[in-house]
Amino acid sequence: MIITLAYFAIAVGVLALWLSSEWSRFSVFPPGGVKRIDGVLKDVSQTAVLAAHCRSFAHRLGYVDDPVVGSLLPPMIRLHEIFSLPRAWLTGRVDDPLQLFGWCVARTKIIDFYALQAIKNGASSLIILGAGFDTRAYRLPLSADMNVFEVDSAPTQAAKREILQQKGIDASHVTFVAVDFNRERFVDKLDQNGFRKGEPAVIVWEGVASYLTIEATRAILKMIHNHCASGTVVLATFPVQIDAKDERDMKQLKVRKEVAAIGEPNDGWGVPEGEEKRFIESAGFELIEQLDSEALEIKFFASIGDPTRIIRPRNFMAFRKA
Repeated sequence: MIITLAYFAIAVGVLALWLSSEWSRFSVFPPGGVKRIDGVLKDVSQTAVLAAHCRSFAHRLGYVDDPVVGSLLPPMIRLHEIFSLPRAWLTGRVDDPLQLFGWCVARTKIIDFYALQAIKNGASSLIILGAGFDTRAYRLPLSADMNVFEVDSAPTQAAKREILQQKGIDASHVTFVAVDFNRERFVDKLDQNGFRKGEPAVIVWEGVASYLTIEATRAILKMIHNHCASGTVVLATFPVQIDAKDERDMKQLKVRKEVAAIGEPNDGWGVPEGEEKRFIESAGFELIEQLDSEALEIKFFASIGDPTRIIRPRNFMAFRKA
């Protein structure tokens, strides 16, 4: 009896130590950072890998339905996910100190919803702009006649295609468009690859604008407006202007430092809160819906009693070319 109790006490002690360790706590930035990534992923956008890591963990916990994304990740990151599961299961929450997990889940779900709605309403093309390790082309219920384009830089796209082939994931329905965003117009490259510009499309532009200048962002919006058909819907996340004196924005400043440390600095611009509608309309679009961190938190978590929080300030917008 005494020996049994001793073993039990040891087990409880080991579990307590584990739960207090860094490896038991999920973070979009895994222990040791993303410097561990090597091989086929060494030239890939590191933030693309981190977003996929977050989505893969969300799938494991049932927050999103993405059975594909885990296949794209290296073993060390998948191991971190497995090590983080017991804490999430035991506590009933994802203890992400930077609150990026909630943002990842919310933006995935809201963009999926609007993408499918746009397709149902007649969009003939799905364009993933700055695709990274986005998996919508492989997991959404798309018809055989849907034109699907993934637009990204050549290194990230080449790595993704190699992994898809290695894992036996069918990408025959996807047109990969490699673009140097600093030198080429992505709309011209789309035209060269069979884009039906006379028909409405749905464009997913997720997690990209934060790493562009406001001038580059406006230029892309202008290209979309001038080149795509009326009825085209854009689903985008935009940075929000940060108030350095607001304690609620401190996590966002920390994230910017973390991202800059892995070689993908944030330009620092942001849409001022309350100016979202004007920002979109100034580019010639009609705003469909705008949701900030608080609205997304209520919609996907607080409304069902889930304690998951979303880092602020964040912003999702759905808008269309009238």
